[in-house]
Amino acid sequence: MGQLPVVMLDTLSNSLLVASEEISWLAKNLLTPQDKNYVWAATTSNIFGVNDIRPRVGRFEIPWNPNSIFSIPDLEQTFDKTLPQVFDARAVEIYNQAQSQNKRIVIQWSGGIDSTAMVCAFVKNFSAADLQRIIICTTTDGIIENPYFYETQIRNRFELLHLRDLDFSDQFLDQHILLHGDPGDCIFGPSVGKYRMLWQDQQYLRSWKDSKAILYHLYHDNTNLDFAPWFVDAVSNNLAELQEQGLYTRIKTISEWHWWVYYNLKWQGSIMRTPAWFKQNLKATVSQKNLQDFCDSCFYAGTDFQVWSYQNLSSLFDNIQHNHKIQAKNYIFELDANVHYQQTKRKEISLVPRWDTSLVVDQQGVHYNSNEPGAIELIKELLLQ
Repeated sequence: MGQLPVVMLDTLSNSLLVASEEISWLAKNLLTPQDKNYVWAATTSNIFGVNDIRPRVGRFEIPWNPNSIFSIPDLEQTFDKTLPQVFDARAVEIYNQAQSQNKRIVIQWSGGIDSTAMVCAFVKNFSAADLQRIIICTTTDGIIENPYFYETQIRNRFELLHLRDLDFSDQFLDQHILLHGDPGDCIFGPSVGKYRMLWQDQQYLRSWKDSKAILYHLYHDNTNLDFAPWFVDAVSNNLAELQEQGLYTRIKTISEWHWWVYYNLKWQGSIMRTPAWFKQNLKATVSQKNLQDFCDSCFYAGTDFQVWSYQNLSSLFDNIQHNHKIQAKNYIFELDANVHYQQTKRKEISLVPRWDTSLVVDQQGVHYNSNEPGAIELIKELLLQ
């Protein structure tokens, strides 16, 4: 399947699929303020939302150096597809995969832009009979977030599964392909909240190389004055070293610098939210095949989405908040003709209930909480090596 990302589970560092925000709390209790790694441990969860920073490419100055299992494809390849064509092709690709494996497709639908566009891709490309293979996993909150779409496109068309009944387990994954809206934010760029304060005088369009002072100010943290220079320099050095090799040279502005933070550093932590959040038996292992298939079938991780995003960087950023993800909203509008959603819907924190977040999830999908000696030993190995 040509669009699948290259996923390398065998390169997983320290056997961790994902580390949660709680690692920040534990790290602060294992380190002292004099430790050079304390700055990272103390504050990164406030920046990323997921405290699992894994560079997909290049050097990044963090106290432990985990490799992402997701490589980056050739982003400069010849490419002429429109975003609707990318959506359509990815839906057909995954549907054909499900059909060949005799599996059903479960789509986690929150009502938000990314998951709604994903549902649209299947509705647009398959008959009512074909759609019987698909199950929509949602909650009342998801329906409330996008009631018109639920009434016109989901209700009486799809079988429903409540999110509380979702279980990231071998029993489930043996029979289903599980799709979710991540890493949509990494494809369409970070929320404008990341650079809204720079709209004045179009500062967000300034060269990132000449704007260190602006970025230091943007990430200033009164509780840790060392954080902003460390974080900004680490990201900038990572990108500068790669651009010196002739790579990713389209990334020029402050807003595109933020895109790189999400695309290069947040990718794996974003995709692994589902294994971290929706597992009923936290100690049950998940087979490497099922973990591999879950990664490979991640909807927005398809190569064409990544290439489209990079080659259309300048179109992803605007100084109007409602224009964020406008390309995906236009794709949705082609199906449901909901002007209100298209013109007013903006990025929100997904209102998804989840199980208690574990400290870490290992390479076999087993969860560890902070009160377990095994977890603490894993984190000590990471932080104190």
